[in-house]
Amino acid sequence: MKTIKIQKTGHGHWKISMEYRNKTISTTTTNSMAVDDFNSDIDEKKGRQLRWKAGHEELKREIIRANKK
Repeated sequence: MKTIKIQKTGHGHWKISMEYRNKTISTTTTNSMAVDDFNSDIDEKKGRQLRWKAGHEELKREIIRANKK
């Protein structure tokens, strides 16, 4: 699974980045729910899905969508 790096840049803003097709891509997000889910305990669930996995998928989609040409 690809690793997402999160860096707080200001109040309610985070820079999120990941490796994608041999390049590092990034964007700024205000999606605090996805960041919280991604940073949750490895075994904590949200419904039937693991919270960190749900956060990972949401942030990954956001990074890729922001970098589409």
